[in-house]
Amino acid sequence: MEIFDERPGFVYLEDIEYSTLINEAESGKEKRRNKWPEGCAKRTFKLTYKVIAQSRYSSILQFFNDRSGMKEAFYWENFNESPVSKIYPSGIIVDPDYQGQDTTNLRHYPIILDSETINDDGVALTKGVHYSIIELTGEITWIIKPSNGSIITADYRFFRVVRFDNDKLSPGRVAFEKYDLELLLKEIEPRM
Repeated sequence: MEIFDERPGFVYLEDIEYSTLINEAESGKEKRRNKWPEGCAKRTFKLTYKVIAQSRYSSILQFFNDRSGMKEAFYWENFNESPVSKIYPSGIIVDPDYQGQDTTNLRHYPIILDSETINDDGVALTKGVHYSIIELTGEITWIIKPSNGSIITADYRFFRVVRFDNDKLSPGRVAFEKYDLELLLKEIEPRM
């Protein structure tokens, strides 16, 4: 999957959407539940580019055309939330009842290749010696298991899987070879 790495020049807007199912009984009482997994939502991001050069505009336009608008998904890093540090209570990324399992899952994924730093009680662990990681799923397999009760922390960057939210791109030419542009990116599936 391709990576879209054109940072907007302005702070971008983010919409968060949940999906709640409402069942109403004959008595009028309602029962509500999440359609998606607990704590997961879909996000839409509005990226604003102001007075960008022709070359940068052409690069964004080419990426848009290569995806055929909203047809094809791609990776994008939300710089407002990545990197992640100490992602579980008190920096522990394993369940509180951790019993020395062989694997641990990072809560956000896919992980950006080689962006992770994993620590065991503050001591840096070495990829390939202490653990291996599948970037696509965020799954860490322990080669040397941490001891029970040790505090595992992780710093890492991750991608969101998105697609353009529109098949139409409407740039504004504001000066000679300078453009304004807004893009909407929509997350493919609900995520944390």
